[in-house]
Amino acid sequence: MTLFRQVGAKLGEANVLQAIGDVQQFRKENDAALESYHAALTLFRQVGAKLGEANVLLEMSRLELRRGEFEKANSTFKKLAPMRHLMRDVFSEGRDYYYFARTLIEVEKKKEAKSFALKAKDCFEQVGEKFLVEYAEKLIAACEE
Repeated sequence: MTLFRQVGAKLGEANVLQAIGDVQQFRKENDAALESYHAALTLFRQVGAKLGEANVLLEMSRLELRRGEFEKANSTFKKLAPMRHLMRDVFSEGRDYYYFARTLIEVEKKKEAKSFALKAKDCFEQVGEKFLVEYAEKLIAACEE
Protein backbone atom coordinates (compact mmCIF):
# COMPACT_ATOMS: atom_id res chain seq x y z
CA MET A 1 0.00 0.00 0.00
CA THR A 2 2.87 2.34 0.78
CA LEU A 3 4.23 1.85 -2.72
CA PHE A 4 0.90 2.78 -4.29
CA ARG A 5 0.77 5.87 -2.08
CA GLN A 6 4.33 6.87 -3.03
CA VAL A 7 3.54 6.76 -6.75
CA GLY A 8 0.09 8.31 -6.33
CA ALA A 9 -1.79 5.23 -7.52
CA LYS A 10 -5.05 5.71 -5.63
CA LEU A 11 -6.79 2.84 -7.41
CA GLY A 12 -4.08 0.39 -6.34
CA GLU A 13 -4.21 1.72 -2.80
CA ALA A 14 -8.01 1.38 -2.75
CA ASN A 15 -7.81 -2.23 -3.93
CA VAL A 16 -5.30 -3.06 -1.19
CA LEU A 17 -7.48 -1.40 1.44
CA GLN A 18 -10.48 -3.38 0.25
CA ALA A 19 -8.50 -6.63 0.42
CA ILE A 20 -7.33 -5.75 3.93
CA GLY A 21 -10.96 -5.09 4.90
CA ASP A 22 -11.96 -8.48 3.49
CA VAL A 23 -9.33 -10.23 5.61
CA GLN A 24 -10.31 -8.24 8.68
CA GLN A 25 -13.96 -9.14 8.14
CA PHE A 26 -13.02 -12.82 7.80
CA ARG A 27 -11.09 -12.55 11.08
CA LYS A 28 -14.12 -10.89 12.74
CA GLU A 29 -12.17 -7.63 13.21
CA ASN A 30 -15.31 -5.73 12.28
CA ASP A 31 -14.37 -2.21 13.39
CA ALA A 32 -11.04 -2.40 11.60
CA ALA A 33 -12.74 -3.84 8.50
CA LEU A 34 -15.20 -0.95 8.36
CA GLU A 35 -12.31 1.52 8.66
CA SER A 36 -10.50 -0.16 5.78
CA TYR A 37 -13.67 -0.25 3.68
CA HIS A 38 -14.41 3.42 4.33
CA ALA A 39 -10.85 4.39 3.34
CA ALA A 40 -11.11 2.26 0.18
CA LEU A 41 -14.52 3.72 -0.65
CA THR A 42 -13.16 7.26 -0.40
CA LEU A 43 -10.34 6.44 -2.82
CA PHE A 44 -12.58 4.56 -5.26
CA ARG A 45 -14.88 7.60 -5.35
CA GLN A 46 -11.96 9.98 -5.87
CA VAL A 47 -10.84 8.11 -8.98
CA GLY A 48 -14.36 7.32 -10.20
CA ALA A 49 -13.97 3.54 -9.92
CA LYS A 50 -17.63 2.52 -9.74
CA LEU A 51 -16.86 -1.20 -9.77
CA GLY A 52 -14.62 -0.93 -6.72
CA GLU A 53 -17.12 1.35 -5.02
CA ALA A 54 -19.96 -1.11 -5.60
CA ASN A 55 -17.93 -4.09 -4.37
CA VAL A 56 -16.99 -2.26 -1.16
CA LEU A 57 -20.60 -1.20 -0.56
CA LEU A 58 -21.70 -4.83 -0.82
CA GLU A 59 -19.16 -5.96 1.76
CA MET A 60 -19.97 -3.04 4.05
CA SER A 61 -23.68 -3.86 3.92
CA ARG A 62 -23.03 -7.51 4.77
CA LEU A 63 -20.77 -6.53 7.66
CA GLU A 64 -23.41 -4.11 8.94
CA LEU A 65 -25.95 -6.95 8.87
CA ARG A 66 -23.64 -9.14 10.91
CA ARG A 67 -23.28 -6.31 13.43
CA GLY A 68 -27.07 -6.14 13.79
CA GLU A 69 -27.32 -2.77 12.01
CA PHE A 70 -30.19 -3.77 9.74
CA GLU A 71 -31.37 -0.29 8.71
CA LYS A 72 -27.84 0.91 8.02
CA ALA A 73 -27.12 -2.23 5.99
CA ASN A 74 -30.28 -1.73 3.95
CA SER A 75 -29.33 1.89 3.29
CA THR A 76 -25.83 0.92 2.19
CA PHE A 77 -27.14 -1.90 0.00
CA LYS A 78 -29.72 0.34 -1.74
CA LYS A 79 -26.84 2.34 -3.27
CA LEU A 80 -25.70 -0.74 -5.22
CA ALA A 81 -28.49 -1.46 -7.71
CA PRO A 82 -28.37 1.97 -9.43
CA MET A 83 -24.61 1.61 -9.80
CA ARG A 84 -24.92 -1.85 -11.35
CA HIS A 85 -27.62 -0.55 -13.72
CA LEU A 86 -25.31 2.24 -14.88
CA MET A 87 -22.59 -0.36 -15.49
CA ARG A 88 -25.14 -2.68 -17.15
CA ASP A 89 -23.82 -5.45 -14.94
CA VAL A 90 -26.84 -7.70 -14.34
CA PHE A 91 -24.64 -10.62 -13.29
CA SER A 92 -23.02 -8.64 -10.46
CA GLU A 93 -26.40 -7.21 -9.48
CA GLY A 94 -27.65 -10.79 -9.08
CA ARG A 95 -24.56 -11.66 -7.08
CA ASP A 96 -25.18 -8.65 -4.81
CA TYR A 97 -28.77 -9.71 -4.17
CA TYR A 98 -27.67 -13.31 -3.61
CA TYR A 99 -24.97 -12.49 -1.04
CA PHE A 100 -27.14 -9.96 0.76
CA ALA A 101 -29.96 -12.54 1.01
CA ARG A 102 -27.54 -15.19 2.20
CA THR A 103 -26.23 -12.89 4.90
CA LEU A 104 -29.78 -12.01 5.96
CA ILE A 105 -30.46 -15.73 6.40
CA GLU A 106 -27.22 -16.06 8.35
CA VAL A 107 -28.43 -13.39 10.81
CA GLU A 108 -31.86 -15.07 11.02
CA LYS A 109 -33.84 -12.61 8.92
CA LYS A 110 -35.32 -15.13 6.49
CA LYS A 111 -38.47 -13.15 5.86
CA GLU A 112 -36.45 -10.12 4.72
CA ALA A 113 -34.10 -12.30 2.67
CA LYS A 114 -36.72 -13.72 0.33
CA SER A 115 -37.24 -10.59 -1.81
CA PHE A 116 -33.49 -10.31 -2.35
CA ALA A 117 -33.21 -14.00 -3.24
CA LEU A 118 -36.03 -13.61 -5.77
CA LYS A 119 -34.26 -10.63 -7.35
CA ALA A 120 -31.05 -12.65 -7.53
CA LYS A 121 -32.88 -15.44 -9.35
CA ASP A 122 -34.37 -12.95 -11.79
CA CYS A 123 -30.97 -11.44 -12.58
CA PHE A 124 -29.38 -14.86 -13.07
CA GLU A 125 -32.23 -15.85 -15.40
CA GLN A 126 -31.69 -12.67 -17.42
CA VAL A 127 -28.05 -13.52 -18.04
CA GLY A 128 -28.70 -17.24 -18.63
CA GLU A 129 -26.78 -18.53 -15.60
CA LYS A 130 -28.79 -21.72 -15.02
CA PHE A 131 -26.42 -23.01 -12.35
CA LEU A 132 -26.78 -19.78 -10.36
CA VAL A 133 -30.55 -19.81 -10.84
CA GLU A 134 -30.52 -23.16 -9.02
CA TYR A 135 -28.48 -21.65 -6.18
CA ALA A 136 -30.96 -18.77 -5.93
CA GLU A 137 -33.85 -21.26 -5.84
CA LYS A 138 -32.16 -23.06 -2.93
CA LEU A 139 -31.80 -19.74 -1.19
CA ILE A 140 -35.50 -18.99 -1.75
CA ALA A 141 -36.38 -22.39 -0.28
CA ALA A 142 -34.17 -21.65 2.74
CA CYS A 143 -36.14 -18.45 3.30
CA GLU A 144 -39.34 -20.46 3.47
CA GLU A 145 -38.11 -23.08 5.96
